Amino acid sequence: MIQNRKKYIAIIIAIGLLLTLIVAQKVYAQYILTREFTIEMTTTPFNLEVSSKQIDIYNWGLDKGKVSTTVVNNNTYDIEGNISINGNILKSFTLAPGTSQEMTDLNLTDDTISGLSTGIHNVSVNITKPYSETINNVKINAVGTFTNVEKYGVKVAGTDEDPYSIYAVEDLIIFAQKVNSGTSYSGKTVAQLRSIDFLNDSNYYNPNDTSFGDLNNTPSDSNTLKNEMRMGSGFIGIGVSVDQKPEVERVFSGKYDGRNNEINSIHINSQTAFRRCGIFNCIDGATIQNLGISGKMYVQGDTGGLVGAAKNTCTIKNCHNKTNITATETGYSISGILGVAMKDSNMTILDCSNSGTITSSSSATGIIGFVWQSTVEIVRCYNSGEIRSTGAPSAYSAAAGLIARDNAAGDITISKCYNSGTIRGARNTGGVIGMTQGKLLLIDSYNIGEVIGSEDYTGGLIGWQNSIVSTTIGNCYSAGKITGKEATKGGIIGLRKSDISKAIVTKTYYLADIAPRAISNYEDIYPDMRRTDLISAEFVELIGKSFKYNSAGYPLLNWQ
Repeated sequence: MIQNRKKYIAIIIAIGLLLTLIVAQKVYAQYILTREFTIEMTTTPFNLEVSSKQIDIYNWGLDKGKVSTTVVNNNTYDIEGNISINGNILKSFTLAPGTSQEMTDLNLTDDTISGLSTGIHNVSVNITKPYSETINNVKINAVGTFTNVEKYGVKVAGTDEDPYSIYAVEDLIIFAQKVNSGTSYSGKTVAQLRSIDFLNDSNYYNPNDTSFGDLNNTPSDSNTLKNEMRMGSGFIGIGVSVDQKPEVERVFSGKYDGRNNEINSIHINSQTAFRRCGIFNCIDGATIQNLGISGKMYVQGDTGGLVGAAKNTCTIKNCHNKTNITATETGYSISGILGVAMKDSNMTILDCSNSGTITSSSSATGIIGFVWQSTVEIVRCYNSGEIRSTGAPSAYSAAAGLIARDNAAGDITISKCYNSGTIRGARNTGGVIGMTQGKLLLIDSYNIGEVIGSEDYTGGLIGWQNSIVSTTIGNCYSAGKITGKEATKGGIIGLRKSDISKAIVTKTYYLADIAPRAISNYEDIYPDMRRTDLISAEFVELIGKSFKYNSAGYPLLNWQ
């Protein structure tokens, strides 16, 4: 019995030792990965855990994707291992018990990323001694920059699903340099992955980088990248367009999707005469969408906070400008969104707004500065910023909430839009349009902003209407205070040029005490145009289905 009992005890001990060895093979460490690729190894018993399973790497194009690692061995035995991606070892490590190793030179080199597409990929953490263990469920989010495409081997399709990516200020600059040297990105999609602020160090890969050289025409600022963006001429802009110099033109022709992010603290100080300016200086057949911008611009040519000039068929949607823009050169048009719709273009602007202060010695407005013999549709847009045309009256003078001016071959449709900002001008000052000479359809829109004209042609909706084709205004109202010369001040149109222009005005109303007539040089087309009550529920029923009752004031558009 005693011998059998000893035999059983020996068997139990052996089984226990075997189980201990088996479990020991599985018990190793707890891995915690952060964006700095930090790994902590602990002695948590019988537990292997990986947390924060995704790491974003964006900056391959600038410092070859350097990331850092700290490995801490809190075990009672030596460990050896490595970290690898795509089958290539990034770094090996050997650690004695109780020691740590900081590795700051982990590089995603040309070899490690060659042929790697953007997207989610496995990073392997391999333990090689005292036994083998591999963790494959740690992910790396590989996001390429523009330099990756040609220089470092990362392949991106440039589609909506796999777009070229903008993550930091450097990406914007490289993108602009490529467009300005002739790469149009026609048919390609560019996506902005986060909001970018030119004054925020964390929005640069390296704010002190001097490798870009003197971008802002100010050699004395040490050429650090952050200084280049906040001093001198500032951001270089995407594309090139100079009035009467088509040979220098460079355009962006793809899709830029801001993904509802912003570009903030913009500084542009253009001292180049006649240069068209904006975040995008010139686009051709492009779409710009889902982007907000803010900052300051000082310019000399046609300028839009977002786009300076647009050619052919372009779309701008869900874009919002808070940039304050100042121009002193006469004869040019300044706007929060688009400076000029170029000749024979076809522009669609949807769900956009301006809240920046726009100041020009000639034409100033919130959405489009000048429509040059083009077809333009503006839907669900508004201006709430102050608009100021400060120069002496001239043929180019105009100030308005949405469009400053057009010429005879323009074809403009504005629907479901409004202005609430103060409009200050000399000649051709209107709540919605300053001066119109082409075909115009203005429907389901309103103005409640104050309109102040120091000289002729001041109107609640349109300053001066001189169309030889047709102007149609329907289901609109004007309620903002109007200040201007009595002889050319109108609740709806400041002045309609006699014997030439054609205008059809239906179901359009103005507040009784803002002007003596709807159109200064015509009797009101029908008696009901002039009203004392524009805030009642009955008025909403009268003006049309695009409006809704607002208990706090004047009717609102249904989309507001």
